[in-house]
Order: sequence, then structure tokens, then C-alpha cells
Amino acid sequence: MASILVIDCGMKDRLELKRALRSHDVVAAESVESAQKMINGESFDLVIILVGEDERGWPRLFDSVLRNWPLIPVIVVAEEKRVTRYLEESVSERVEVVPGTMITRQMPKVVQRLLDIRRKDFTVDYLRHTQGHLIYSREGVVARSDSMKKVLDQADRAATSDVSVLLTGETGVGKNLVAGFVHFNSVRRDKNFVEVNCAALPETLLESELFGHERGAFTGAERLRVGRFEQAEGGTILLDEIGEVPPAIQAKLLLILERKHLQRLGASRTIPVDVRIQAATNRNLAQAMADRSFREDLYYRINVVSIHIPPLRERRKDIVPLAKHFIKRLSEEMKRPCPDLSPALAREMEEHPWPGNIRHLRNLLERSLLFNESDVIQADDFWPPAEDPRTLASASTETENLNLVDAERRLIKEALRRTGRVQAEAARLLGLSKRALHYRLQKLDLRHLVDKGES
Repeated sequence: MASILVIDCGMKDRLELKRALRSHDVVAAESVESAQKMINGESFDLVIILVGEDERGWPRLFDSVLRNWPLIPVIVVAEEKRVTRYLEESVSERVEVVPGTMITRQMPKVVQRLLDIRRKDFTVDYLRHTQGHLIYSREGVVARSDSMKKVLDQADRAATSDVSVLLTGETGVGKNLVAGFVHFNSVRRDKNFVEVNCAALPETLLESELFGHERGAFTGAERLRVGRFEQAEGGTILLDEIGEVPPAIQAKLLLILERKHLQRLGASRTIPVDVRIQAATNRNLAQAMADRSFREDLYYRINVVSIHIPPLRERRKDIVPLAKHFIKRLSEEMKRPCPDLSPALAREMEEHPWPGNIRHLRNLLERSLLFNESDVIQADDFWPPAEDPRTLASASTETENLNLVDAERRLIKEALRRTGRVQAEAARLLGLSKRALHYRLQKLDLRHLVDKGES
């Protein structure tokens, strides 16, 4: 049973409409004033506005409904020729016009169709708001390494304020997870957390996706579209891959941050928005500013708090716990018994460089679970041929000559590659002290392979 608000603006067909919708909970407002109070103080699944022949005040009420409840379906009951001119700038998939003569014949079907749309949105909101607290709680995030504990400490502090947050790190390190952690531990937790991948859309579509558009704003814009900023009203928007946003859209983002208003494509009026902005990137924005591909003023507005998420190879204590966490979740999704990791595979995982980070690890686990038929995942079941460290090492050994200096050089290069050029980690992998590795790097003229901060 849905909760439906019927606003009678002069048509006087409430009783007939109630009979047609007797399977729902119908609440009637007999005047614009009483309807306005309900709009400001209550919540409904759908709104029906009955427009009478002499009533001219309904457009203001219609605007108020769209502004307060942008995602709730609205049905306008009137002769189409009387309202089309006004509605042509506001028509969307959630706004429907039903002729007064068809109120009993068409209304139940139209109501059901619009409620189905609303129900899908509600399901998404429910999953975000209930499952989000489980996934994004401190206990729900795997963080055994000191570097990841530091990230969560920073995210905890960021969640207590409402400032913009910039998340940096390689592809696949979990920037969206940290963004979700900040949102679901903030005062905005009960509102939407909306993610937008700015690199996935061309400029024209990205602009419409972010800010929405009016009907007729461009070729193919047959209905009004509510943008992601409006969908995130009161909550948080994550602008993933913000380094890929074109300059023209960067300017609009800056205006939203400064003025707290946005303008849909093709609209003449602005809409107030209350949204917290988080941004994520794997690019070097300092270099992008130097290249003039990213606005300096926008950078400083989104970078009030900066959180860097380290790659998986720099948080090796997290690798096996993460793998077990994913195995449990994936097994539940696949409705299969939850296997364990063999000790040998666990050791190989800890030594692997993981160029694709957490996403890479999860994908390999999903693949191995699909084909695994025992209660333990062995190394043979896990590594694809192109990534098997044992096969690669064997092939490398077969093609190497026996020159000791060349072999030492190759081993050091491989250790640095696996550890992302982190000297301390490479020394540990090679069984050397950091000082001993430093000496060999100088002797073999390999100092350029180490990050400058460690050389």
C-alpha cells in the first residue's frame, strides 16, 4: 500500500479518485495552503494534483512539489492543452498528465507504473543506508597495516566536519571505500551517497549527468533529467577521476562550491543545493595544474582535507586478511562453501606486487572461487599463467646467463619492481639490510630505480 497525497486545486473529484485508488492510503489536501504544509512536513510515495478549470495557483504548488521532492512521482490531472505549455519545461519520467475524463480508467495503471519507478529508487536508497553502515564501519574495513590505520584515522577526523575531501592513490586502492567511510560516519549518513565516474562519460553527457537538463536543452532531451547533484541533496557526491573533468565543467563545479547553487542545462533559473563534495583521482593534480589542464582555484576548494590511500604492495599486512574477507563475501554471493587459503599461496600473495591493487586481488579470488572444488585454494588454482610468479621466475632463470653481477642486478630490479621501488621493502624481499641494498644500488649504478625520497 502506497501513501498518496491528492491536492485538489478546484477539480472536486477527490471521492471519485479515492474510489479508483482504494487499494492505497490516500490523503487529501483541500487547499494550496494545507498542501504546502504537508509538502514541508510529511513524506509521500506519490503526489496527484487535480487542476480545476478556474484554478491558476497550481503551478506554484507544482514547483514546490518538484523542489522539495525531486524524486517523487507527480500526476497532474487536467486537460492536457491547459497545462502542456507550463509543463513542457518540467516533464520527466516522474511527471504524468492524465485527462480528467480518464481519471477512473487510466489512473490506477499510471499510479502503479510510477510507483514501480519509485520503488526501484527506494530499494537503492535502502541498500545504501542499511548495508552502508555495515560495509563502511571501522570494523567493516580491513586495516591491519599501520599505513591503512592512519588512513582510517584521517577519514574519522574528516567525517566530523563538512569540508571537501580529496582522495588520492593508484587505480584500485579503494578510494571509493574511504569516501563511503567518510560519508556514512558523518552527520549526512541518512542522505544519499552518490558516485560519479567522471572519466566514463564524454563532456556533453557528463555535464547532463552532473547538473541535469531541461526538456529540449539539446537534441534528444525529450524529458527533464534530475542530475547527480540534485540526487545527492543533503548527502555526499563523490566525483571519481576528477582529474579527467574538462575545464568548462571544472568552472561549473567551482561555482557550485562557492555559491551552493546549480543550473540545469537549458534552464534559466538556479537551484540551491546542499551537498558535500568528495573527489578522487589517480592523477598528479599538481602536475595537471602546471600543465593548465586542471584549475588551481578548484584544486584548493576540493583539497581542504587530503587523504592518500597507499597501494596494496605498501600494506602487505592487509593482503591475506583482505583475501579472506573477499573469499567470505564472494562465497556468500555465489552460495558456495567458504574455502581457505593454502599457506604457500598466502606467502606468494604477500610477495606479489599487485599492480592492480585491491581490485586486482578481488578479481583473481573471484576467478579462483568459480573453478575451485576443494576446501582450500591452492596456488595452482589461483594464479593465471600470465601472472604465476613461479612460472615467471622459472622462465626468467632459463634465459639468464650465469654472470653473478648480471644476476644480482636482475634480482634487485625484480625486487624493486615487486615493491613499487620502495627500498626498505625490496631489501626485506632480498633478505638484505637496507644499508646493504643501498651499497649494491650504488655499486651497480641502480640508484635511479629507487624513489627519490628513499635514495
